[in-house]
Amino acid sequence: MTRKVAIDEEQVRAFLTEVFEDDLHVKRILSLSHATLGTVQATSLSVAAIGKAMAWARGEDVTSKPAVKQVDRLLSNGGINVWKLFAAWVPFVLAERTEAVIALDWTDFEKDDQESLVASLITRHGRATPLVWTTLVKSASVGNRQLVEDQTLQRLREVIASHVKVTIVADRGFADSKFYALLRQLDFEYVVRFRADMLVTSEKAETKPAVEWVPEGGRAKVLRNARVTTAMAQVGAVVCVKRKGMKDSWCLATSFTGSSPESCVVGSEGVRGRNAPWRHQAAVVSGVDLSGDMSR
Repeated sequence: MTRKVAIDEEQVRAFLTEVFEDDLHVKRILSLSHATLGTVQATSLSVAAIGKAMAWARGEDVTSKPAVKQVDRLLSNGGINVWKLFAAWVPFVLAERTEAVIALDWTDFEKDDQESLVASLITRHGRATPLVWTTLVKSASVGNRQLVEDQTLQRLREVIASHVKVTIVADRGFADSKFYALLRQLDFEYVVRFRADMLVTSEKAETKPAVEWVPEGGRAKVLRNARVTTAMAQVGAVVCVKRKGMKDSWCLATSFTGSSPESCVVGSEGVRGRNAPWRHQAAVVSGVDLSGDMSR
């Protein structure tokens, strides 16, 4: 007898059918829906826990092994290629949006020797929805982070319609000249936080660490057509600010250069954690006028 749960088997199956019916066989969707049901009900993400939770939710014997074996077979099923399924998943999530702010963030799972890069849609209700992700064996992927970032962004570009205006939000670990160049190549707008000790050169060829550009009194300093790093990478603008309540100065490189006031997404800062890596992910809208210098 099927138990009454908040999210039941039929709801899960209907949802997955709506998303993947053109990409997966009906039996694979059924298997995926069972595993998803188990994941929602499980107290941990081990194969055994998911299998037992799936059996419980479906009113089956939780001590039986077939449910666990079913989950195990699903995870090793080469017919379910997540990288390919992003082509269905991302358009489904974006729906009718013509603009999307997407946060890029690495999360470490030290005990499992894994790390994941996730590109997530930032929404008004404060929860980030994963769009594209990649998980690596950490000990075997030393030095490959930049390659994975490039591949993930390129896949994101492939699965998002060209009419959707995308703004990539990223933290300090991503800030370098190659990253900015790739975002321009992919036609993505961006707002990237960088270290306060990074060199910034103004249009007037004045160069100093970003922290020295931060004005007092909580106002924002905007340097249009600035160059950053020793590589003198050209960006649309640099925004430096430290408002009341901020622990550190925020130094941001952005592609936005509009002649009228723009809503400049200040950045994102994820609170890492195995159980909730996106527990505190937000886009802070500053209303910075990129048409002039706000420190005057």
